Amino acid sequence: MKEIFLKIVILIFVIGNGYSQDYRNLEGISSFKIYGELTGVKDGPISVGYFDWDSKKGIFLDSAQIENGAFVLMGEINGATMVVIQYDNVESNAFLIDVGDNKVNGRLVKGEKIDFENLESPSYIDQLKKISFDDEIYKNKGKAIYQTYNLLDSIIKETVNRNKDSIYSQTLLDNYDKCKSELGKYEKYVDSMQFVYLAQNPDSYYTAFNYCFSVNRETPELALQFYNLFSEKVKNGIYGKYILSQIKKNESFLRLKAPEFRTIDINGDSIRLTDFKGKFVLLEFWASWCKPCRVTHPKLRNLYNLYNKDGLEIISLSSDSSKDMDKWKTAIMKDSIDQWKHILLKDRDENKIMILYNVHFLPTKILIDKEGNIVRKYNSSEFDLLEKDLKFIFKY
Repeated sequence: MKEIFLKIVILIFVIGNGYSQDYRNLEGISSFKIYGELTGVKDGPISVGYFDWDSKKGIFLDSAQIENGAFVLMGEINGATMVVIQYDNVESNAFLIDVGDNKVNGRLVKGEKIDFENLESPSYIDQLKKISFDDEIYKNKGKAIYQTYNLLDSIIKETVNRNKDSIYSQTLLDNYDKCKSELGKYEKYVDSMQFVYLAQNPDSYYTAFNYCFSVNRETPELALQFYNLFSEKVKNGIYGKYILSQIKKNESFLRLKAPEFRTIDINGDSIRLTDFKGKFVLLEFWASWCKPCRVTHPKLRNLYNLYNKDGLEIISLSSDSSKDMDKWKTAIMKDSIDQWKHILLKDRDENKIMILYNVHFLPTKILIDKEGNIVRKYNSSEFDLLEKDLKFIFKY
C-alpha cells in the first residue's frame, strides 16, 4: 500500500533579462559551477533553481546564455542540492549537483522536457547507486507481493460485492488480509534497509533529500536515530538542516496543547475541539480516495465501539475537495463510520487545520487527552501502537 502524502512540486524559475547575474564567490567552499551541453535548442537564456523545503518555494540560483548548445551556470549552495534547469519555459528532470564543478549533457525532447544524462557529480553517482539499491529490494522481495495484492484487489472489487457470503468470496478476503499483512512486513523491511544503506553511505545527500519527504511521518525518536547516521557535512547541508528542524518541531509539537479549531461538521453544526474537553479525542486526517486511510476504518470502528462508552471520541477530517462531497459522504456510509463526527476540510480550513497539526501525510491520526494535550501522532503503519495506547489508557 503506497503512502499517501501531500504533493510537493518544484516551481518554475523565472528568468530575468536572460543574462547571467553578476557572480561573486562569497564563501569559496560553497560555490558551484555547472558546465552544460544541451542539444535541440537555440541560443537563448537558461536558468537553474531548487526547491526550498523551509519556504516551500522555488529558489532562483542563476541564469546564463546558451551559445551553440553550451552554457555555464554558477552560484552558491549549502552542500549538494537537487536542482532543476529551465529553458524556454521547459523544465529538466531534477538532479543533484555538488559544491565545485559539475558537468552535464542533455537534450530537449519534443520541446516538452529536458533530459540530462551523463552527470559526473559524486552525489549524482550516489543517487544512481541508491536507486539501484532500492530497485533490488523491490525486485527481490516486493514485486511479487504487490502483484498479488493488486490482483486480489481487482478481483475482490469485481466479485465480493456481488456475492459476499460465498466460500469463494471469503477465501479471497482471507487471502487479501494475509497479503496486506505481508505488505506491512515488507514495508517495515524496506524501512530497516534504509538504515543499512545510510550506515554504509553516511555522505549520501540523495538519501537526505528523500528523507525530507518522510521525516514528518516518523516518530521524533526514530527520525533522530536516522539523522544521526548522516555525516557532519550532510547534517550541515540544506537537507540535513531541514530534517533536524522538523524533528525538533515534532518533538515540541508533542508537548503542546492541541490547537483549538472551530468549523462545521457534516450535519451543518458548529464544532470546536474544546467541546470535547474531559474526553480523549482521536483526530483522523483522511480522504475518500486514500486507500491506506480506508483500510484502517474497520479497526477504527472497533476501537470506537470498545472505548466510546469510556470517553473516547473520534473526529474525522477529510481532505476531499468540495466538488467530491458526494464521494466523501458515500465513503463514510460504505465504511460504516457515520457514528462519530465528520468534517470536510476544504479550501481555507484545510490549510489552517492541517498546518496547525503539522500534518503532511494521509492517513495521520493524533490522540489528545482529557486536558487537551497531544499524546501522540500516528502514521499509517502505527495502528498497532494506537491500539496499545488506548488499551493502556482505558485499562482493558
